[in-house]
Amino acid sequence: MRKIALISLFALYLNASMLDYFNLQKAKKLYENKKYDKAEQIYKKYDNDEARLNEANSLYKQKKYKQAIKKYQSIKSQKLSFDKFYNMGNAYAKNNEFQKAINSYQKALSLKEDSDARFNLELIKKLLKKQQK
Repeated sequence: MRKIALISLFALYLNASMLDYFNLQKAKKLYENKKYDKAEQIYKKYDNDEARLNEANSLYKQKKYKQAIKKYQSIKSQKLSFDKFYNMGNAYAKNNEFQKAINSYQKALSLKEDSDARFNLELIKKLLKKQQK
């Protein structure tokens, strides 16, 4: 009896995992096809940092920068830290929050050197100086 219960639980787990896999693949396709709002709706159903990053990216593409920033801030995974800070810098820059963008790019660059992050940092520094004049 115990074996049947374990097998049933395992089968349920596999079925749920397969469904998650297909849903996340669907969200990825929607994102690639620029259907960001639909991708966001799928990603928000998952409670993990990769889904949160993808949801934040979907929000960013919809020009919902404040919501994207909030979602990026909720990401705790160290392996996603560079992407989190780099993308958050982009969202802050689009939202004209230049000092916060600079801080985010600097955090991203402290994790790894990246030519795009370096370029964006220097560009935003120039824009901030220009704004302050």
